[in-house]
Amino acid sequence: MNLTARAAAAGVPAIYRALVWESIIEEEANAEAVAAARAWAAGDSKALGLYLWSEGYGAGKTMIAAAAVLQILAERPLWVRWLDCSRLLTDLNLPFGNPQYEEAAAQLRRPKNGEVIVLDDIDKLPATDRNIQPIFTLVNDCVGEQTPLIITANRHLDALAKDFGRRFGQAISSRLVGHCLDVEVRGRDRRVDP
Repeated sequence: MNLTARAAAAGVPAIYRALVWESIIEEEANAEAVAAARAWAAGDSKALGLYLWSEGYGAGKTMIAAAAVLQILAERPLWVRWLDCSRLLTDLNLPFGNPQYEEAAAQLRRPKNGEVIVLDDIDKLPATDRNIQPIFTLVNDCVGEQTPLIITANRHLDALAKDFGRRFGQAISSRLVGHCLDVEVRGRDRRVDP
């Protein structure tokens, strides 16, 4: 199976399946984030996870995550499970028995050995216990099983802990601090200011 087909099977969004690192380094603001993510994807980091965050939208977090995934798929015998958290959690709020609910529930299964989990836009839905509990469970499983984890968010871990509330916020943040390389992605919103 070629790289594009493997990326499609992993769930990488179609717009990013042919991405190369060089296409991301369009502006100096992201050079540090790209270098850190590229080194992490090559296995040159002690951290098992990668937490990509930005205070703004459209700075390139998902693009950097996708480039890291493509590098991993090209260089290492790992499998990737890309999860769009907004879609996943929206589908989990559908009635039991609905095919979309069943598929979303299946995506939250425990990580397998040799698997990388991507949680894209972890912070896009309201921070209700119903929305956060599945994320906590999967993050807890990844940390416990020492599974590589890539997360994109529009908040630093401290803000994420507050937003996710008393029950799950600090627990998720604490696990991610110990598991992930914290990488701030800077730059303009490429969608608004191309």
